[in-house]
Amino acid sequence: MEILKATYEDLFGVISIANNEQDLSIDNLFSIARELELVETVPDRTVEQLFARTYLLYRRSLKHKGLVLITDARKKAWSLVTDVTKDALVFAKENDLEQDEAFLKYLDIAHIICNTLRLQEIRAKADAIHEYYLVENIVRDDDEPEFTEKIYNAYKGAVLQRTGEFDDFFYDPRQMIHMVEAKQVARGYRLGPAEFIKKAFEAYDWTHTVPKPHQLGGKYIAKVFKENEEKANGPKQVRRVNLKDIVKGRFRK
Repeated sequence: MEILKATYEDLFGVISIANNEQDLSIDNLFSIARELELVETVPDRTVEQLFARTYLLYRRSLKHKGLVLITDARKKAWSLVTDVTKDALVFAKENDLEQDEAFLKYLDIAHIICNTLRLQEIRAKADAIHEYYLVENIVRDDDEPEFTEKIYNAYKGAVLQRTGEFDDFFYDPRQMIHMVEAKQVARGYRLGPAEFIKKAFEAYDWTHTVPKPHQLGGKYIAKVFKENEEKANGPKQVRRVNLKDIVKGRFRK
């Protein structure tokens, strides 16, 4: 990688020469700078070095103090940089993100779900970071966000009525994913938001607790709704067939 090691006066001189040549292209400017020995070649940064620098700048943007750039001279810390960088690259590939964008998004999510932004914790939460991005996209791409929000509001109202308090999670995709799942169950049984939540709470009455968000779109709710639907429609009429009649050809469908 080439970098300019020039003063402002040097740069004006390079531009002046290029202007006289009537060629202000970047290639010509660098060509002139090389002839004047104003260009220095330095080794390209490795991907680990790029991540380490992104990590440092990110934490500084959060006003974290006492930070220095981690280099390979600090073997233990560098090992952590290497591990986290590998997972950030997997994150980039799986989600079709450019490297710089992926590094920043990876750190954004780590900032949300980690108690600290220390590399040890980021490495330990790698699976959670991938999962967060997945559910964030599912919630973002919800095809019926208005219906999902009505499910959420109905749930919020029911919890407040039962307990008098509610921890808002509307902007937390880890919880809102369950509202999206609940919407799918409600749609499957042609239930409106309020009716769905009412029936869901009734399904958990035997526990004497308020159902958690993840319980609204689970298999248990779907099973209870299916059983209730079958009860409402009555038992299926089963025609008794004598085996002898089948053998003799007397049975007709």
